[in-house]
Amino acid sequence: MPKRTNDFQALIALVERQLAASGVRVVESEMLADRLTGELREVDVCVHAAVSGKDVTLALECRDHKRKADQIWIDTLRGKYANLPVDKVIAVARAGFAKTARAAAEKARIQTLTLEEATSANWHLIAELPDAALVVAHFPVAENVSLHLVKGQEPIPDTMMVADVSLRLGDRTLPLADVLHWYCTASPVAQFTFDNDDVERLPVTIAMPDGIELVLPSGDSRFLERIEFEIAFDRERSNTKFDRKIYGDAGLSFASKTYTRGEEKAHFVFSMLQQGDETSAAAAVRTSDGRSDFVLSPRVKSPTPPSRKQQSD
Repeated sequence: MPKRTNDFQALIALVERQLAASGVRVVESEMLADRLTGELREVDVCVHAAVSGKDVTLALECRDHKRKADQIWIDTLRGKYANLPVDKVIAVARAGFAKTARAAAEKARIQTLTLEEATSANWHLIAELPDAALVVAHFPVAENVSLHLVKGQEPIPDTMMVADVSLRLGDRTLPLADVLHWYCTASPVAQFTFDNDDVERLPVTIAMPDGIELVLPSGDSRFLERIEFEIAFDRERSNTKFDRKIYGDAGLSFASKTYTRGEEKAHFVFSMLQQGDETSAAAAVRTSDGRSDFVLSPRVKSPTPPSRKQQSD
């Protein structure tokens, strides 16, 4: 390992001091084995953390030159880490980076920091803010719909389709399909799907207020007592890369993805916000027919970073 200047030694000490209280390990000059060749390669500084229950390794590479780091250095790092067991590479250069070097680093998903930025950074966010996550998209669909009329009325044909009928209360009429869609995508159902990821079907009974009519295609109507159906959850799981941005003491990871179901498409934007000792996640979705929904998960506790007083002790 090249000899560190006092400034880079102070940076490494800062990282160690900030992360020590949360159990994160910081190792200088760690030797990691190439996954293809088995050759040992030296990493300037390795940070070993746990993010959402997964072990994560960050590599810091330091460049103590008077000139800005160039694209050649970034290309070298990209080749060096192509087959090393590292989840994220952070390049720290005293003099900063040339424009082409920053562009190359962004494409290679290498984070760039000047020495000044690195010594003032929140290393808890850098180490613990995820840049990848397992995303589970839930697509709820109403199935096995059963319409129960108030007793004493003429039954409706067994061949009647959900798309053919509407509900009416007073002078307001809504397609039954829209009502079922509203129930399937309501916030309590969305929260249930996240809390019970292994549940495939959810039985639902909707008791109708007095005066609700079921309107048939012919214009005839029946008074409706209740609707019984099942919400079937079609899920798609994918390991998704997230872009990360840090703003002072807050960090934001975000990603977007488009899902296709038959002729319909849904565009999702996912985000995770970490601020202080709290983390929250959210998803916004826009479907091909113009509908939009937004889901915000409950805040959950994450390891509490040491106070600034503890860091300076």
